[in-house]
Amino acid sequence: MAAMFDSRALAQDPAPAWHGVAELEPGSFLASLRPEAHHALFHLGRRRVFRHGAPLLTQGHTPHWVMVLLRGRVKVAHHSDDGREVVLNIWGPGDLLGVVPSLDGEPADATIIAVDDVEAQVLSTVRFEAFLQSHPEAQRVLLQVLIRRLRRATRDRTQLALNDTFGRVALRLVELADRYGERDDGRIRITLPLSQNELAAWTGTSREATSKALQLMRQRGYIETFRREIHVLDIASLRRRVAGVLGS
Repeated sequence: MAAMFDSRALAQDPAPAWHGVAELEPGSFLASLRPEAHHALFHLGRRRVFRHGAPLLTQGHTPHWVMVLLRGRVKVAHHSDDGREVVLNIWGPGDLLGVVPSLDGEPADATIIAVDDVEAQVLSTVRFEAFLQSHPEAQRVLLQVLIRRLRRATRDRTQLALNDTFGRVALRLVELADRYGERDDGRIRITLPLSQNELAAWTGTSREATSKALQLMRQRGYIETFRREIHVLDIASLRRRVAGVLGS
């Protein structure tokens, strides 16, 4: 079954594809391509806009397209048969979405949901494969991206296994601060709109345990929390805690 877009959740933007693209994630597919490959890629698809909370890809469906994320961020989550959610990753501008199930023809093993309002360049699998054939550099970049994802997944599992709840939450906050943090008067503002439930699903812990870890971090002066926003006040202590230097 092909994955379908929710037409109520998206709109088409006829503007040139490169116009208005946000700062790209370092090492992402788009960030690693040369300008001439950008130009060719953006003339093969159409830009789409997805509202916050809209699904871009549904677990169990096989897409016949790939997306390049241009603006906003998405969460990649697996849902178990009993309804539990495990957040696998957060992806940002420049990342490639849906490429593995699109190319291998197998159903997606995760759902991709917009956590911001998102813009993406969407092109059919056939056109993407033609793009790869005509741009050998893009084939190399795609292989590098997939290898980095595999290495990151292995490292992620190891780090989560070696840390308790406090360390797991600290790990995620350090990652968010490094990737999306905005430095402001000695603090790092993380504005990614993740709920505590989603943060817990990303750390592999319960909401209650995640809440206790955040409370302890506040008490120690490491962070301040606001609605859908976290300010990191002491990133060095969080890094040391992940490395196992600080006690819980």
